[in-house]
Amino acid sequence: MANALKYISYAGIGKSGPQLFECDDGKRYVVKFMSNPFQGDTRKSLVNELISNKLARYLNLPVPVGQVIYFSIDLIKQIPELEAYNIQPGPHFGTIFHENSVLPIEHERIKKCVNLSDMPGIIVFDHWVLNLDRADNLFNLIIVEGEEYNKLYMIDHDRSFYSRERDLLTLKNKEQLIEILWGDIYRQFKPFIREMDTFLKYVKAIEDFPNHEIENIVYSMPEEWISNKGELNAIYAFLIERKLILKESICLLYDKHWS
Repeated sequence: MANALKYISYAGIGKSGPQLFECDDGKRYVVKFMSNPFQGDTRKSLVNELISNKLARYLNLPVPVGQVIYFSIDLIKQIPELEAYNIQPGPHFGTIFHENSVLPIEHERIKKCVNLSDMPGIIVFDHWVLNLDRADNLFNLIIVEGEEYNKLYMIDHDRSFYSRERDLLTLKNKEQLIEILWGDIYRQFKPFIREMDTFLKYVKAIEDFPNHEIENIVYSMPEEWISNKGELNAIYAFLIERKLILKESICLLYDKHWS
């Protein structure tokens, strides 16, 4: 956990109203709040974000480091720009801010990425957690540009687990849903992804993901974010069950869009 120290600015676009803060570890984080009058109760969103971020990092997939960011009442009182967000003291969610981030929409920009081999992993991961908001969303995948090379990162997991509008019944019903995700963002990377084995490598990594490690991640959420004690149980079951259909889903995706 890091403590927010200083407000920097609004951090871009999006209904979640992300804001940029400097924290006591000396880094800048893009922060999403656990309450947002423009979106309603966003605690489920933060649960989706933190669980997905931790799962992706365990699998060595490219995500900006995310963690709980604590806000004190004294800091909140010092930030009039955020009065409209009705921020409450306590734990919120932030990811490390990367300078020079651009959209993945140009062939040469994509080609310059040193971690293009991670893209099949991102696609497989999206099917595992059932993230409905990356395949066709320009703003949920970024490229951080450097002088010699670029690097690809996936951001925004608000709609993992079939979105923050989910409930326990929805999670149960979607556990074994084979839904092929596809859209313009995935299509941008098709010229750079050829072999089925590049997908199956990540399918195997998720199949081998120890259940106890998944359990540790799921149940590590701040209690302030949990409105229903059965919620984490349902997310854990969702992840375990979706391991069983992941290979079939990816094979169908490959046959339809790559072969």
